[in-house]
Amino acid sequence: MSISCRSAGTLLLTGMTAIIVASVAHAQRPASIQGVWKIVETQAPGAAVNTKPQPSVFLFTKKYYSFSGVTTAETRQKNSPTLRGQQLADAEKIALYEEWRGYASDAGTYEIQGNTLKTRPIVAKNQGVMVGADNVYDVTTDGKTMTLVSKSDSGYGQIGMRTRLTRVE
Repeated sequence: MSISCRSAGTLLLTGMTAIIVASVAHAQRPASIQGVWKIVETQAPGAAVNTKPQPSVFLFTKKYYSFSGVTTAETRQKNSPTLRGQQLADAEKIALYEEWRGYASDAGTYEIQGNTLKTRPIVAKNQGVMVGADNVYDVTTDGKTMTLVSKSDSGYGQIGMRTRLTRVE
């Protein structure tokens, strides 16, 4: 079977075009955020940078995420464990409220379009997070670092809240 020079040139040009198009398409995809991340820095608009945030974990799979973390600047106070069904005094109820007030947790689905991350909670510690609007963030990644800047005031934080995370695994 013989191929003319013109056919060979067309075939070569078509192949090179396909490679270039695939390379450009790959370069435009955002870096994968799949993995385990922890918050290493936060900054609310107009506030100082918090470089020692409390413990947190973000898990991202192909389509799902989970977040669990302490949202206060100070360490949560430990209270004595309670038994289910036990009647609590008002002071014990207040102490438990204070312990859980600074804790957030939610999980659901997410999608990335360009540099926008949208999370849709399915389950959360606070019911209002589950029925509210999607959480929307500007997202940038740089190797083992991810930065989220909140574009919505639903869920946790506020518009403009900047959160920097480090990949744990």
